[in-house]
Amino acid sequence: MFLSIVVLVNLDQATVFVENPQVAFKAPVVIGKPSTPTPEGVYVLEKAYSAKLGMNMLVFRRDESGVYAIHPNLQSRVHQINSETDKDNRLSAGCIGMRQKEFDKLWNQNQTMILQVYGGGK
Repeated sequence: MFLSIVVLVNLDQATVFVENPQVAFKAPVVIGKPSTPTPEGVYVLEKAYSAKLGMNMLVFRRDESGVYAIHPNLQSRVHQINSETDKDNRLSAGCIGMRQKEFDKLWNQNQTMILQVYGGGK
């Protein structure tokens, strides 16, 4: 039995990868644009509800500039996440957006989830 689920987000490739057998997947994500980059680091994910966005989210960082979270991709950005290239996936204000089906896999877990965001060299 795994004690936690590790969620890896590669900023260079705009992808998320989860290897845990209970929730394994690899998928494209929307990440922060150069002016508002997604912060690199290791974080514990916390379930929350955003009244502003009207949706569930997995918060990974709170600071003076705001809240950073993983959340389902906003409907207006679906075409970027589904495109064949990651060149148009840098458009968020630092959050990580993913397709609803992958988000639901994470949201439905009852284990601790650790997020590692890395590779912001582009």
